[in-house]
Amino acid sequence: MILDRVDQLSTYRHLTPALDACIDFIKTHDLQQLPMGITPISEQPLAYVNVLEYDIDPSCPRLFEAHRKMGDIHFTLQGEEEMDFCDLDDVHITIPYTEDIELGEGEPRATYVVDRQHCAIVFANDAHKVKGLVSDPHVVKIVFKFEL
Repeated sequence: MILDRVDQLSTYRHLTPALDACIDFIKTHDLQQLPMGITPISEQPLAYVNVLEYDIDPSCPRLFEAHRKMGDIHFTLQGEEEMDFCDLDDVHITIPYTEDIELGEGEPRATYVVDRQHCAIVFANDAHKVKGLVSDPHVVKIVFKFEL
């Protein structure tokens, strides 16, 4: 897991080719102009971006999620969102792995707020819990997915 500023993403180039494709996309595109939903970035290695808009409901249960084949870059285009993190080994899996996601319960080891300037990069063993309320519940979130 990497927690940093969006403007520092170039520091993490060369970790994986697909992550490089995402970083290049972030640096060369007006992200505010992306449509809602999925936009392909690269087929080989696989990388895409998903723009989501929602209101965070603090009464909804939040589970940790983890992936095996894809990493994520999380930040927002509008609003802010609290994310919790822990090692996948510390998560009690309640929804088994399917289609590159597994869900479960656990105790956070770290908490971080993503917004327009601050991002989280998660890899295969980084369980993460999204949709934590910070203040205003309305969020436009951008999640880049990259092949590991």
